[in-house]
Amino acid sequence: MNLSVLLLTVKFAIAGIWDTWKSAERKVISTFSIITTKANSAIASIHNRMPVILKPDDEQLWLMENDQRLLTKLLAPYDSQCMSAYSISKKVNSPINNNREIIIPHDDDNLMLFYPEE
Repeated sequence: MNLSVLLLTVKFAIAGIWDTWKSAERKVISTFSIITTKANSAIASIHNRMPVILKPDDEQLWLMENDQRLLTKLLAPYDSQCMSAYSISKKVNSPINNNREIIIPHDDDNLMLFYPEE
């Protein structure tokens, strides 16, 4: 099952790490990883992990802080009470389908869309 995390009206940030390094062939490579945490109750029925969604007040801390103890505290599951979910079309699974119609509520219960509420 494909889990789409998407936001239509509210912007949100997820925690990630990045680095630029040189390969054995001396090629410069930029890499990025999304940090995950255990699933909250809204996501747990779909998957056991979820991206770390940062609270707006924590975004600058994530970007600027170097203290691992403080940063580790941000790696908690997002509050499920601040999320909504509804089924959307399976067409979201293909990049060919790039329009808003694929994310409107849909009767198919096989794919869910989650987003923080305003």
